[in-house]
Amino acid sequence: MKCKHFSIHSRKYEKFKYCRKLKHEINTCENCKFREYAEYKPLKKKSNKLAKLERGRKSILTKNMKDCYLCPPSRKKKATSIHEIFKGSNRLQSIKNDFCVPLCDDCHRHTEECYELLNFLQRECQKEFEINHTREEFMKITGRNFL
Repeated sequence: MKCKHFSIHSRKYEKFKYCRKLKHEINTCENCKFREYAEYKPLKKKSNKLAKLERGRKSILTKNMKDCYLCPPSRKKKATSIHEIFKGSNRLQSIKNDFCVPLCDDCHRHTEECYELLNFLQRECQKEFEINHTREEFMKITGRNFL
């Protein structure tokens, strides 16, 4: 473990050890009276409520949660992950309103890279949601209209 005041600087492409507390070059932090270690907090675990929501995920786009949604029927693969269509701050709303699809690893990786594919899934999700609900309700949930 390193001292929280310790850093490595460079001058004319030559690296040297530096103390931010003493504000000068040093050899080691071993005998320093200002030596302190940063406190690391444990990672926050998922709450029981969120874990329960994630276990019970469903999709409004498909009933079959075992096969990949995007693979063609001729080479249907088994789904290994569930992709939330609306990410970030809308992730919890995506889980609650069943805005997710089962995907294989290849399709999931491609969805993260391809903006057009993500837009396609968002449009399909909005169309399916608007069969039973209004556009205003969808916009209240996601904050955006994708059609």
